[in-house]
Amino acid sequence: MKKNKTAIQLVTGGVFAGAVILCAVAGYVYGSRPTIGILDIGRVREEAVLFQKVGLEQQKYEALLKNQVTVIQDILENDIKNYKEQEKSFSKEEQKKAQTALEEKAAVLQARYREQAAQIKTISTQVGIRLDALLNETMTAFAAEKGYQVVLPKEVTVFADKAVDGTTRFIQLFNEKTAALSYADLTHTDDLSPAVPAGKLTVAPSNEQPTNNKEAGSKSQEDDIPAQKPEQK
Repeated sequence: MKKNKTAIQLVTGGVFAGAVILCAVAGYVYGSRPTIGILDIGRVREEAVLFQKVGLEQQKYEALLKNQVTVIQDILENDIKNYKEQEKSFSKEEQKKAQTALEEKAAVLQARYREQAAQIKTISTQVGIRLDALLNETMTAFAAEKGYQVVLPKEVTVFADKAVDGTTRFIQLFNEKTAALSYADLTHTDDLSPAVPAGKLTVAPSNEQPTNNKEAGSKSQEDDIPAQKPEQK
């Protein structure tokens, strides 16, 4: 119990110290009484419409990758089952060739999956960069409108009067600025070209290698597909 109390004291003490330092720096730069506003970043990310659009797309592609894991595992398990059913009719040489073929197929499927997951991660990174840029642009307009010289995140403030919390207005400005934008728009910026063209991530039937039309996604799942191969006798 004492350890928990000490930990809480350290955390709150650290937050308080951070807020004091920020205010001290603001006072030094802008004078003894800078105009300070508070912004709840968590609320912005939860309530802003564009962040909600991004979240939905991320969920879609995360689900797609998870489904792909299941599909690939089913392919490999089916191939292993077929191998075992024919194993007794194979010579040792044929067994060795069949085992090698299965291992190579598993490697191809795993490599293709990792490639697709990496492409989705790249797109997600681009989206994050663009969102940060839009937040910064909105922040400039927000601070100018409110007359704020300093805007602090609510997460690092110990106390702030509701009068200086401009989160609701910031969300309104951000929604107005980004109303026409879609998730696809965020994968294109002036200095970043889209990492993959439009399309869909697909997995081929068990008798074919997987195809990849590479759709721009978001959140990636980079867990390797568990390698599977028949038991050698």
